[in-house]
Amino acid sequence: MEPTVSVLVPVYNVEPYLRQCIDSIMGQTFSDFELILCDDGSTDCSGQICDTYAAKDSRVRVVHKKNEGLLWTRRVLLRHATGRYVLFVDSDDWIAPELLEKTVACAQRTGSDIVLFGYIDVTDGGIPRQAHADLYPDGASFFGEKRMELYQTFAVTGHLNHVWDKLILRSLFCEED
Repeated sequence: MEPTVSVLVPVYNVEPYLRQCIDSIMGQTFSDFELILCDDGSTDCSGQICDTYAAKDSRVRVVHKKNEGLLWTRRVLLRHATGRYVLFVDSDDWIAPELLEKTVACAQRTGSDIVLFGYIDVTDGGIPRQAHADLYPDGASFFGEKRMELYQTFAVTGHLNHVWDKLILRSLFCEED
């Protein structure tokens, strides 16, 4: 049975941060997900850390490949994803325990293809530096002209250009099998 969410993590030489990232995903209050880690040819112990988590939990899969950069790694991750939704998490980041629960509930309640959420910048020491609240009110939905305005904002500003602050319907990236 396919999971509701595929959590996709590109990994490259992030040994100091990777365990915190993976632990934050594995500790979600929503458990119907798969975690796919793609080791992009790391030269540190990142690939081995990924393999350790995969050996402990059947929801975790690891893809090892030669280094090709972030874009190609994300493409590989999408090819391996089977969930209805995808959530990209950068390997030096971590997510709140309720993130999947809240975003999936919002997507299902509103029928949204994309659910945006806020984030907090932190220093390397984990000290919060700046909070970035979601730019849109909770539960806001966009249709018709408002949807086109949102697409234009996405295309011409940096406000929406991240993939790691959204839960996204996987079919928007690829054809369903």
